[in-house]
Amino acid sequence: MTAVPLENGGPGRPLRIVSFGEVLFDIFDDGARLGGAPLNLAVHLHRLGVESLLVSAVGQDTLGDVAIQEIAREGLPVDHVARVPQPTGSVTVSLNEAKVPAYRFLRDCA
Repeated sequence: MTAVPLENGGPGRPLRIVSFGEVLFDIFDDGARLGGAPLNLAVHLHRLGVESLLVSAVGQDTLGDVAIQEIAREGLPVDHVARVPQPTGSVTVSLNEAKVPAYRFLRDCA
């Protein structure tokens, strides 16, 4: 994850952030949750009033469609989220008896 300030946010200048990196779905037994650290960063900064831009890619698939819709619903622009032929990234999350997670990442994905 990389966040790059576009401006330093000095007096009279708003802080603007570009977040680069993955958008993926965490797949749990009870469903999928959209995430990825760069997306989470951009969303939370936007909610705090910081102008945020996400640069990423999602697949040309159903998960990619859902990701684009959810990112837009959060109020982030989606014009820097590319649509690529590879599937949208996902990670299967399983919890052991002690609730410790184990992760299995989809390979060769957006």
